[in-house]
Amino acid sequence: MGRWRYGYGYYRRACEDAMGGMNMTIEFWKAACIRAIRTVAQTAVAMIPVSALITEVDWLAVLYTSALAGVASILTSIATGLPEV
Repeated sequence: MGRWRYGYGYYRRACEDAMGGMNMTIEFWKAACIRAIRTVAQTAVAMIPVSALITEVDWLAVLYTSALAGVASILTSIATGLPEV
């Protein structure tokens, strides 16, 4: 037997079943990106008051932490789905 026992459709349906039938449509990606952008903005705003003065803000840390929060938001959206879609 070859490496692929079943066709592409079988594996696609298995993935959709595993994800609760969630279909990754354009609407899903739009909603996930909007959610990620909001998460990035909230994280950046939350990290700025950590410093005493605006000149003492570690902007690189704010950027990296905000980007990581955005990636985590996208991955969470893929793993759990979005209630608004």
